[in-house]
Amino acid sequence: MRPWLILLLVSIYLSNQVEGGSTPIPILKQRFQKLAEKIRLQPPAPKEGDYEVRIWNNQSFQYGDAQTLYVLIKQGNHCDLVKYSLKSGKKRFKSARKIVPHKPLADSLWLQLTQKGILSLPNESDIDRQLHPAQGPAIERSGKMEPDGSFTVYGYSTKRSVWILDGEDYFFEVFYFNGYQIHEYDNPQSYLRAMPEVVELRKVVGILDFVASFFPPSK
Repeated sequence: MRPWLILLLVSIYLSNQVEGGSTPIPILKQRFQKLAEKIRLQPPAPKEGDYEVRIWNNQSFQYGDAQTLYVLIKQGNHCDLVKYSLKSGKKRFKSARKIVPHKPLADSLWLQLTQKGILSLPNESDIDRQLHPAQGPAIERSGKMEPDGSFTVYGYSTKRSVWILDGEDYFFEVFYFNGYQIHEYDNPQSYLRAMPEVVELRKVVGILDFVASFFPPSK
């Protein structure tokens, strides 16, 4: 794709972004609630001190709201982890295949996850401000294609701003006693490769890599 066309797409993207680049929480919650019902997951109802975390992965140019789901359920001193491979057609959801871990789950699994920050996930806006710092007037912007395929925008203040327009999104739903949170992260692995100094991205990718390590690589 030509640099001038990428810059135009970036400008359009910027003009349509809300702060943090995230979809409103009620819309996301409803979207994944409907998908969970199709997978026949039970509505989470954690007791005090218990948690359920659902990590949805949505890939660009694929049908459906998500193609992969990880479910973590912490009850008492036990933590369970499963994965679902999801398939959708152009107009409807098709199927969900449950995948069990290919290595034993340690008794310390939940402790390891909390140490990695599963209950203190970064604020999306904090990451966004580091990836896309204020640049001054839009007419001062220029850009170039990086070797890793990302597109870097340089502005009036010459601060580096990286934009990856397609790829994959991760959504963390955290259910706890009388509470709920959802976090949306766009292309965390790709952004981390482009800007490894962003500590919050390292935290998100560290959790994703740790959870994925319990399952065979996707074909």
